[in-house]
This record gives sequence, structure tokens and C-alpha cells, in this order.
Amino acid sequence: DYDDNDQPHLWGHSIANFLDRSFPWYGRNGNINLAWLYYERITLPRRTLAVPHIKAKPGTRNTRLYPAWCTPQRELSDFGTGIAVYFETLRACALILFVAGVLYLPSFAYYRSAEYNHHSPYAASGLLRGSLICTDQTWVPCPTCTQEDWEDDPGRLAYAFLSSGGDSDNIILMMFARKNSCAPLRWREGINHM
Repeated sequence: DYDDNDQPHLWGHSIANFLDRSFPWYGRNGNINLAWLYYERITLPRRTLAVPHIKAKPGTRNTRLYPAWCTPQRELSDFGTGIAVYFETLRACALILFVAGVLYLPSFAYYRSAEYNHHSPYAASGLLRGSLICTDQTWVPCPTCTQEDWEDDPGRLAYAFLSSGGDSDNIILMMFARKNSCAPLRWREGINHM
């Protein structure tokens, strides 16, 4: 008997019980409630109710599931040092990324604005509108450019054959480079990207 009536069930258990009552075909090959009780009381790790909480053996009565979001570090060590270090690192990374995201919000708002990309502020769609993408680009003459200079990004270089005065014997090769006309990077972006 795994049922402790005073203990809360997982949401999945409640949903499965609702489906079992609502649809006769759901769970017809077994007892859904008993299967979930076994899963909750035997398979999932549980801790004792007495303080300090310690990991309980499977099937022990008067226990609770470990809280998913607020299990203290000292209780995570019940699962081994590696598990405790993994979750502590995960918490630290989540905190660092949250702080970095909050610090980046002003830049995100600036990049979404017409002030940054006044030529065509809505050319980028979705989340790209808040990124450093620049769609205000023009082709400018680059007489000193060579193809070797642009091997890493050949799409930013173009060339044209020009003739002077309609003379087909006097054809010159003119190189063009694609230039961004958006606002230059500010000190704040440099600090946020560090």
C-alpha cells in the first residue's frame, strides 16, 4: 500500500487521474492511480519530514518529494558530490545569465529603435530587431581593395568593368565594398559585450 492520503500528488498524477475518469479507454490495461503512486512513493527520491531532512529509503512512510526549485545544497549532496556540484553550477550560471540579460536590456531597446537603424528600422523581423544587425548598407568605391582582402567575407566585395569615354580598349576594373551606414558602436555596447 503506497497511498498516504495526506500527501500531495504530482500534477501529472492528477492529470492522469482526470483522464482515467473522463475517458474509458485511458488506463484500461492497468490501474493508473496505483502506477502513479508507485512512481511517486518508490521511484522518485524522497526525504524525511524530520529536520534535518535526509534521503529516505524507497517505500518509507511520512516522507515528501524533494522540492524541484528550492532544495538546499546540503540536501543535494545526498545524491552524491557530482550531483550537488552540477546543480550548484547550474544555479550560478542561471544567476549570471539573468544578470547579463538585465544589463543587456538597454542595448536591446536601442537596437530595436529607429535611432540605431534609421534607414529601415523594421527590415529585420522578430528577435533580430533587437540585435546588432544593420540593414542600412551601401556599395562604395574601394580602389585599393583586392580579392585577398575579402577572402573571409566575399559577399562584401563586388567589382565592375568601366570604360572611359566609350573606348573599349580602355577598360578598368573598379572594386566596390559594402559599407554599413548604421550608428557606430558606443562605449556601452563594448562594456555589455565583455
